Amino acid sequence: VAFLNICSVLLTVFGFMGITGISANAVTYTSCVMAVGFCVDYTCHICHAAVHGARSGETWAAAMRRSIETCGYDVLHGCTTALLGVFMLIFANSAGFRIWSLVCMCITIIGGTFALVTLPAIASAASLLLRAGTSGGKGCPEVTETPVCEVKPGICQGGEAAGSCNEAVTEVDEA
Repeated sequence: VAFLNICSVLLTVFGFMGITGISANAVTYTSCVMAVGFCVDYTCHICHAAVHGARSGETWAAAMRRSIETCGYDVLHGCTTALLGVFMLIFANSAGFRIWSLVCMCITIIGGTFALVTLPAIASAASLLLRAGTSGGKGCPEVTETPVCEVKPGICQGGEAAGSCNEAVTEVDEA
């Protein structure tokens, strides 16, 4: 999932660069390498919250909705602070700083949009297609042991959600 998000963002950024006339050079490649970090971070927060916050028998659509409710603000906050961090460089005298800033802002906006909007939509649609193709298939893996370690708001950062509770870790059955 993260791989598809990164590929989509990079293709979109290269299209943006082509439309705006920004050439491919060391500065733009550096910002595209940074895009991998941004996109993986945003995507993994959303996916991690969806997988580890899933309840028994819950569809992916419901799990992704819970993920957005739980972790969406944190991802949006990360996107906003990244934008603010590079925005001032757009006013620099150096063309390299301006181009780097523009490409980084584009990556942040597109990466955040893909993680917050496109990824949940694709995961929910894929879940519906998989459920329609199999008889009695569930959207999410079934939880076979209790108690379930629930994801709580604000815990998404740093990947602490799965190991943050002191209860037994549940085993997931890939049905």
